[in-house]
Amino acid sequence: MSHGALGSNPHTSDETTGAAFDDVICLASQCWDSHWATPQQTCSRLARQAKVLYVEPLRSPLWALRRASTQSTRPSGEVAEVAPNLWVLTLRPAFAPLELYRRLPLLRSFNSLLMSVLVRRTAKRLGLLDPVVWAYQITHAGAPLWRQARVSVYDCIDEWAGCTDDASLKNYFTALDRQMCTEADVLFLGSSALAAPRRALNDCHRLVPQGVDLQHFLPPPDGRVPQDLAGLPGPVIGLVGVLNRERIDIELLCQMAAQRPGWSIVLVGPVWDGLDTARLDRHPNIHRLGNRPREELGRYLSGFDVCMLPYLINDFTRNIFPLKLYEYLAAGKPFVSTPVPACMEFGDLIHIAQGPDSFVAAVETALAEDTPALRARRIALARQNDWDRRVADKLSLVKKGRTLQLDNALTTRRT
Repeated sequence: MSHGALGSNPHTSDETTGAAFDDVICLASQCWDSHWATPQQTCSRLARQAKVLYVEPLRSPLWALRRASTQSTRPSGEVAEVAPNLWVLTLRPAFAPLELYRRLPLLRSFNSLLMSVLVRRTAKRLGLLDPVVWAYQITHAGAPLWRQARVSVYDCIDEWAGCTDDASLKNYFTALDRQMCTEADVLFLGSSALAAPRRALNDCHRLVPQGVDLQHFLPPPDGRVPQDLAGLPGPVIGLVGVLNRERIDIELLCQMAAQRPGWSIVLVGPVWDGLDTARLDRHPNIHRLGNRPREELGRYLSGFDVCMLPYLINDFTRNIFPLKLYEYLAAGKPFVSTPVPACMEFGDLIHIAQGPDSFVAAVETALAEDTPALRARRIALARQNDWDRRVADKLSLVKKGRTLQLDNALTTRRT
């Protein structure tokens, strides 16, 4: 584990060098224009007080053949300023694919070195000074850019080993995650389940769950509902978010549609590779509306009668804190979820149900029991957990760790 922890107080200078210590390189786990989640929410707020270089996930030469919906559509090799103090770097597809380099350590070293050189070159050109390296992607474990950073942060928000059934790949991801946890100067953990086995790996850690972008999810003042939702028969039972095979319980959705043909079951969000949408499309009361701008998502939630989280229960979902949790509560809507551990911590504000029959019954209960008082309680809780507070919480640990680091440096210099 690194000694001394990071601090990113944007108005504090390094007492040993006089250099500002406020810039950030983010090694992101998803593309900037993909569904907005923790990396984008965090970096957009860091950029209010620091220069931030957001590095999109690495791409192999096979990328052009696979062009999945999760891949960047930005031109390769370019850096673009997407907001004041915030640049997005899309590296050229020159990296060995995971399928190869997990078996060949030399290829992994090549990836790490090439990424480090290219990102450092861009950061220097943009004038980033001694940047914090803030990583979400575990495949950067051991990279020179990461290990040689003055300060390193691992923001652990997913159980990567839960994304695959391949035993060797599970072991590989577990080893990379453990390496990131121990190498980091500061470790953030996105859920209680993620924190339990990782706290002992790093002395400077903090549990920081997902937040909510209140401006986009509080009930709209004018109450206007999007046109493609307004014409659907009610009740409307809806999901807003990414539709992928690791999370979405296709069987549950199909059973619910069959049992309640009068309900409109609405899915708003991008479809990631591997999800069997053909089964969903056989049901006329399941409506896949596709991806929508994040500025409009609150209006879709306002048109739902019940929000749902129809997640599979597996190693991935047992460890996440769903981004939708506080978003649904901010909308004030009744909320039904399968037994995802993070949702089960919220008592009477979230209905928990296992299996299609129980899920349908829970939706009916949620429809019948919804009251203005419950809506007010949901919104009040969401207000306490907005992204501004989340990022401030992270930066408070950054500042604390930085203070300890400076104290250690001064003590060493005096002795």
